[in-house]
Amino acid sequence: MSFSSAQILQIVQIAAGIWAVLFGGRAIYDLIKKIKVKRSVLLNVGLAIVVLGTATVIRYFFLPAVPPTGFTVTTLKAGQVIQNQNTPDSALTIQGTYASEGSGLMWVVLQDKLGQYYLQNPPVSFLDGGKWVANNILIGKDITRIDFVVVTDWGNFTFQQMVMNNQFGAFNMLPEGSQILRSIPITSVVSP
Repeated sequence: MSFSSAQILQIVQIAAGIWAVLFGGRAIYDLIKKIKVKRSVLLNVGLAIVVLGTATVIRYFFLPAVPPTGFTVTTLKAGQVIQNQNTPDSALTIQGTYASEGSGLMWVVLQDKLGQYYLQNPPVSFLDGGKWVANNILIGKDITRIDFVVVTDWGNFTFQQMVMNNQFGAFNMLPEGSQILRSIPITSVVSP
């Protein structure tokens, strides 16, 4: 398993946040005590580290996904019949508009008739001028829904890990930190 530099940075931030909450105040206190710093400075530094660490942990694990406002899909209609697009050169592109991108973290996930999910890559791109685009959507056999999933930083990290590990097969539950914003029913037809 390999990680990109952005993913390593996220892991380090999470670990540093947890470390700071659990151990940071005492470790900094001991270090500053050795170099003879005033107690008030020491307390302020320790408090700042604990607050920063707690904020980092809260951001990754507890903040809800911030959905875009005014999110509309303009190139796909409910119930639309779509030919099986299971090759990259015949991939579907979906477009739409938005008023505010929210956190800007959104992925397309397909659902099949059994309720299983299939992650699509890359994530939705929010463009200037209130437009967004989802590229490389590969509609396979028995796909019944196209879901637009808003994610927290943790949910985004989970999806990025799935991409890095080439995990595009069926999965049964959306990851922690994800929420379906819009679900569009479709009918997929296998190409002759």
